[in-house]
This record gives sequence, C-alpha cells and structure tokens, in this order.
Amino acid sequence: MKCMIAFSNANPQTGGTDNTISENMRKSMKKDGILCGLVMRNEHIIFEYYKNKKAENGIHHINSSTKSFTSRVQKALHLH
Repeated sequence: MKCMIAFSNANPQTGGTDNTISENMRKSMKKDGILCGLVMRNEHIIFEYYKNKKAENGIHHINSSTKSFTSRVQKALHLH
C-alpha cells in the first residue's frame, strides 16, 4: 500500500538556512553517490536532492539514514 502526502516547498531562507549550505549539501551528496535527500522544516520542504528520476520516483529503505544525513549536514555546515 502506497501513501502520498503533499507538502509545500519553501526557499532555504524561509527554512532558516541559505543557498550556499543547500548547494554544499547537494555537491556532497552527488560526489558520494547518495540517491536522494529531503529536509523539511515547519511542514515545508526546504531542500530536495535526487540523483536521477528513478531515485525521485522510487521507494527507498531508510535504515540508519539519520546517521548518514546528520554527517552530511555537518559537512555542509563546515564548508560554509
């Protein structure tokens, strides 16, 4: 059973970050072969990354993804 929930998009500044951090995260995820990433704040999507259309439309298992994501955010913030 699939469940779809729609969220509105917001720009990074609305979400409390800036384009530089988002771009650093995108570059880091692409370099390291990450399939996709999503950041939400206050029920708005402030960052999305998909390696390709298959990754954008596919279903992903998220086992232990929190550790990977947290390290990506820390790396992006450090580059800023």
